[in-house]
Amino acid sequence: MAADDPFYKAVLQGIGAPVTSNNLTFLYAWRQAEGASATYNPFNTTWNATGSTVYNSHGVRNYLSATSGIDATVKTLLMDRYSGIVTSLKKSRPPLETAAALTLSKWGTGPLATTVLIGYAAGASPKPPAIAVFVPSTPVVTVVPEVVAAAPVTTFSTPTWLWVVEVSLAATVVGAVGYGLWKDRQLNRQRAALLFKPGQTPTYGNVLQRLR
Repeated sequence: MAADDPFYKAVLQGIGAPVTSNNLTFLYAWRQAEGASATYNPFNTTWNATGSTVYNSHGVRNYLSATSGIDATVKTLLMDRYSGIVTSLKKSRPPLETAAALTLSKWGTGPLATTVLIGYAAGASPKPPAIAVFVPSTPVVTVVPEVVAAAPVTTFSTPTWLWVVEVSLAATVVGAVGYGLWKDRQLNRQRAALLFKPGQTPTYGNVLQRLR
């Protein structure tokens, strides 16, 4: 209970009521009777504060902070329809009397707070639920896998000048071979001219005879 006492005390101070054992006991019983878990809203007020959200179909609100919840509770209690509750708290009347004023009001708790207080009188310890707090939702983080760039492929291209050299060498080789064949033909013709008389046709057979 001690953890939520600052909230209850702030509400009492907000409506101009003293912080007394009678008043705190009534607020504990009221909180226990109301229950629920609307954030920073122990008595389930429907005051539409800036930034608040809807808790249930009855219009109960969730508040973003204790300050917002206290302010909404105080503003609701100070409405004319709840003047009996405020008057009893300002006079620090016995908890059961304040609970009777609550029952007669338009607040939705009805006689439940009186029932809880009767239990206290019979020896039960006050057990008001802890006031719910606002917990921001955790944003969803999408992890994008790291894209590792492939290592560049090294290509080796033949320089243009090397192609020119290769073509030139090829041409030289072809030229040399061609020249050699041409030279052989010229020599063979000269030999044939020496071996045969003018007008005589060289044949394979008589060429072999002359060369032996």
